[in-house]
Amino acid sequence: MSSLKKPEDNRDKNNDGAQNGNAPNDSSEKEKEETTGRNTKRHSHSVVINMEGNNDQTSAKQLNEVTNTLPSFWVQFNFDAGSRAPEGASPMYYEPARNIFVRFVFAILLFMLILTAGFVMFVYMTDLRDVFIRYGLVPMLIGLGGMLGLNYAMMCSACTRVPPCNFFCLFLAVCFMSLLTACITAQYRTQIVLLALMATTVTVLVCLCLACTNFDFTKYLLYVIVIGAAVAAIAMIVSITMLITNTRYKPVTLVILLAGTIVNVVVLVMELQMILGGRTVELTEDDYALGAFMLYTSIIDIFLKLVHILGILDSF
Repeated sequence: MSSLKKPEDNRDKNNDGAQNGNAPNDSSEKEKEETTGRNTKRHSHSVVINMEGNNDQTSAKQLNEVTNTLPSFWVQFNFDAGSRAPEGASPMYYEPARNIFVRFVFAILLFMLILTAGFVMFVYMTDLRDVFIRYGLVPMLIGLGGMLGLNYAMMCSACTRVPPCNFFCLFLAVCFMSLLTACITAQYRTQIVLLALMATTVTVLVCLCLACTNFDFTKYLLYVIVIGAAVAAIAMIVSITMLITNTRYKPVTLVILLAGTIVNVVVLVMELQMILGGRTVELTEDDYALGAFMLYTSIIDIFLKLVHILGILDSF
């Protein structure tokens, strides 16, 4: 009897809904919402059961099916922790407008290197080479003293970051480093200088490839600074000792030069990443002069160390 009364009751309810207007539509929408809610609860409940179950393969497949239906977000932070952004900070993105800054820095660097190479070639092709061999200590001291002052000015003075003072500082850097390079290369054969030049070119290309990888070298900048300072202190102590005792230990000098070259190579990779951007430490687009100065001095330092290393190996 009850089974026969249900259709009549449903027809009565539908008739009442028709008389009341939109009542059937409201009831159908409520039924859909309740059905969706039950499916969602059932779906989430199955996920919980699968996560807590012992069957790892089945739970992994079901979790993949669930996560594939959810939207994905890529988040990148420019700090060491990487798990959460510090308060008030925002993620750093690579902007296409930075390409102009990178090209400008590399153009300045290329011009500075061409000037230095031209000056060294001019010294080699004229009688100035004999002058640098005989009185090379004086221009070498001038170049070293000038570069020490420029390093301090470029890193600590805001005046050297804006034109025209920044371009004047870059011109002085080219003058001092050209003197220093000419004094050192004049002491060695042309074949050694050419081999050092080729080795420097390969090293710079390798550093550029490393700088374009996803590994952030700039996170370890502080450690590299400490190691570089330690190597510089050891080299200074050894040099002063050899100067006082009037002796020269080629194996010790070779080891120190190799250690200094490795540190310079790592520093060059960090500087390239600072210029390319998107790392823990990066230069702003107003520091194009500082970027060119750092790359220029690092490349010349690597070249001079390689000249020394090849010269020592050639003398054995």
